[in-house]
Amino acid sequence: MNIVSKNFRSQIGKRFQKTSLCLLAATLTTASFLNTIEAIAAPSVPQIVAQVPQDWQTGVQLLRLLDNSGNLSSIGILLDIANKPSTTYANAVYQLYVKRAGEWREVYTNSGARLLSKNAGRQFTAVEVISLSSLSEKISLDDIYNGDLKAVTSVRYDLPNGVKDSRFEIEEVKSFTSIATASASEVKAGRISSVYTNTSNSSNNSSNNSSNNSSNNSSNNSSNNSSNNSSNNSSNNSGLSDRDLGITNGSQSTTTQSSQTVVIQNTNVQTGSSVKPMKPIVVSKKYEDDDEDDDYDDRSRTDRKERKERDGVELSKKNPHRGHFSLAILQNQPRLSQVIARISIKSKRSNGFLVERFVGDYRFNINQRATFIRGLNPGDRLIVRLFDLNNRPLGYSEVQLLKNFSTISLILPSDPQAYGTIRTVCGIDSQRVGKIDRNVKVYDYFTQIQTTTTLTQTVARFLTTSQGIPLGLFNVAGLPQATNQSTYTNAFAKGDYSLINRTIEVFTKDMPPVMQVLPGQLASVIPITDSQSTFDVVRKILDFKDLRPNGISTLF
Repeated sequence: MNIVSKNFRSQIGKRFQKTSLCLLAATLTTASFLNTIEAIAAPSVPQIVAQVPQDWQTGVQLLRLLDNSGNLSSIGILLDIANKPSTTYANAVYQLYVKRAGEWREVYTNSGARLLSKNAGRQFTAVEVISLSSLSEKISLDDIYNGDLKAVTSVRYDLPNGVKDSRFEIEEVKSFTSIATASASEVKAGRISSVYTNTSNSSNNSSNNSSNNSSNNSSNNSSNNSSNNSSNNSSNNSGLSDRDLGITNGSQSTTTQSSQTVVIQNTNVQTGSSVKPMKPIVVSKKYEDDDEDDDYDDRSRTDRKERKERDGVELSKKNPHRGHFSLAILQNQPRLSQVIARISIKSKRSNGFLVERFVGDYRFNINQRATFIRGLNPGDRLIVRLFDLNNRPLGYSEVQLLKNFSTISLILPSDPQAYGTIRTVCGIDSQRVGKIDRNVKVYDYFTQIQTTTTLTQTVARFLTTSQGIPLGLFNVAGLPQATNQSTYTNAFAKGDYSLINRTIEVFTKDMPPVMQVLPGQLASVIPITDSQSTFDVVRKILDFKDLRPNGISTLF
């Protein structure tokens, strides 16, 4: 009996061992597979998953989006799907993070997943648009403008073979200043949609892009007007340069435009086995001729196009300080301790200018300089109305912003009897030290205002010569001696938007509401504390654009 019991236990033990070995072998065989499935199905985290499923090729792109007035209005996240497998269900969730105090802070997650097509192959997705107003409720816009942003796109999908709830993520991290800029109207029209292979130089790319995009975008392109098109930031060099926050298109023309497609930014494709360069995302839009500094001459459109192609894509890093400037109010023998400069901007478009936008009232100490950046572009016009501390007009001037950082000086006469006349001196200051470069063109001219007892009847004239003006009252150290001959940019001297030989109303009903009251009555006057003061023009425009003089007496 003991022998039978012993043999039975031995056989049972051997069978158990065989069964255990089989189970262990099966477990070892499938362990890597289970790990893979577990990784794919893991909960979303704000970082790139090491491996994207083999049949997916995706990229994600951050965009700064401008409204039709050229103001920065929102942040966009574009999921570009170069290839996907056939799915029974697929969706995407978009998240935006801002780096603050060294840590990533989530400021946006879309409510409800965005459905993706079930079809295999190339897919076009709508840009996820996140308004600045909603972001300002979560974080200071200064943290956005001056920090790093991270776009995270999480994709979940089911496959026809029964695999359910597979997931992966892809992200892009960029400093705000390096994010590409596009028009919100183009996004709404679905014009940011396609990619092409970047196989040669930018001029070849441009022609290739047009043909690649024509089937997808031609109907949209034909219906979009030039004002929407020109609110793209072609001058956006990877820096927030200019227009950025943009604000208008640096490639502008006073007369002509034709259809063209341009690259706005490179991104990466995340594939199943590696990360490789992605075909550049392109925006199909109107081609506009270059228009900066005094390049308003009669060059043929062909010459301008050739120059455009030589310069390469619009978002090159060339001249990252295009349109930026410093401004000083000077007086050789100071008779005033401080003055108020009311600053506004007219952004250039192919068919003219946007309405005037208020940048602020600034209290300058005499012979003090301040710097203004962002939201600016060559060809834009800076408008300055000067007041004394009692809000009496001292002068008026306009300045065309240049193709690089410029130094602008408004010179008051050293004799109060000559107030109302100011001298404007402007030139490129590539080193940003408050001095005009050597061997560059200097724009030097006089303006005069004529006032009456009715402030709103004040008019200004841009003088072609300074005859009759005591030039010695306007000479200051560090600037050329005043002469009888004025020097203007071509745009100021000729064409539909010239300024000379015209009478210009200093105060108009077309001014923004905040400018229809005197300085300090609605918006606080901003003191210039020192010559290192730097102001973000777009931020200031956003700060003031909704102010209305309710209950305050206006000029009209």
